[in-house]
Amino acid sequence: MVQGIIIPADNTAPLRAAILDSLEDYQRAVGGWIEAVDIPDLGVTIYVNEEGLIRDLPFNRRATFLWRFHVPQARDARLVGDIVVVGLADDDGENTELPEDLR
Repeated sequence: MVQGIIIPADNTAPLRAAILDSLEDYQRAVGGWIEAVDIPDLGVTIYVNEEGLIRDLPFNRRATFLWRFHVPQARDARLVGDIVVVGLADDDGENTELPEDLR
């Protein structure tokens, strides 16, 4: 179980904390199958809806800015839909808590 942050695609909606205990929790948060996008410099993994672009989910400006800022080679990419941010996976492949300075 880890605490993460959900960044809604709706720019007017506030960020919110979430306790994520299972695959279903991540899927519920993003509205479907999940895909991981790492931001190593921040020590986080962003989970997005794997079919977000196909399903034409709304552009997530805040998450995309975060990703592009810390991963410059992703400057042409875009993240869509609601996303979940948690700490990078540990040696066992399990998600970890967000770094303290990001909470």
